[in-house]
Amino acid sequence: MTYHPNGVTLLTFNTPPGTAWRYVPVPTAQVGIGLPFGTELKVRFIPKINIKDGNVSLWGVGLVHSIMQYLPGNKLLPFDVSLFAGYTKLQGNVPVDLQPDPGLSAYTSHYDIATSFNDQYLNVSVQALNVSAIASLNLPVITFYGGIGYCKTKTAIDLTGNFPTPVLVTPTNGGASYVQYNDDGVKKGSDFPNMDIENFSGLRANVGFRIKLAVVTIHADYTRAQYNVLTTGLGISFR
Repeated sequence: MTYHPNGVTLLTFNTPPGTAWRYVPVPTAQVGIGLPFGTELKVRFIPKINIKDGNVSLWGVGLVHSIMQYLPGNKLLPFDVSLFAGYTKLQGNVPVDLQPDPGLSAYTSHYDIATSFNDQYLNVSVQALNVSAIASLNLPVITFYGGIGYCKTKTAIDLTGNFPTPVLVTPTNGGASYVQYNDDGVKKGSDFPNMDIENFSGLRANVGFRIKLAVVTIHADYTRAQYNVLTTGLGISFR
């Protein structure tokens, strides 16, 4: 990215790169607790994982309520229909490295160049709310399911730390303008506007299956929404 007010280039720096990974492994702990009246509480959690100098974490909570219990003879039917509502939050912190350009004028500030600019982070928070109806066909060993519902996601991005930005100085004697670093050019992360992105709000549908072999589970899920996602997994389940 380049910052050049009034046609004068003051700053050029690199933003954090992507991973370029098409497949992302995500170890997740998920716990379900049975409640009265055909309701189950689900909690999922990924502890803070350090990746290079950044980190990522996730937590989510959801409720599943069976509506088959209100139908006569539901115990004889091999399928179930439930309502689901869930909230998930993904938090990531990516390091940013914006240091004073040694090729410009000497740094005139009380900030220490060696230590004052080492806490720069780009903080990303992704929140998702999902409400849906889910139908499942329960057979020995394998369960097939599908659902349709409404999903709303939001991404918030902000900066933390100190950021040195050069200042264009215009001499009062009419001399040529020049660039230097000083206290006026040191910006806090809060000086930059936060970015709130409404990613997607609308219908989503998914289909999948789950195979249970003793305590080992194998599952696959395909979700169709703004971004189509195929998820596969291997897990251990205790009931």
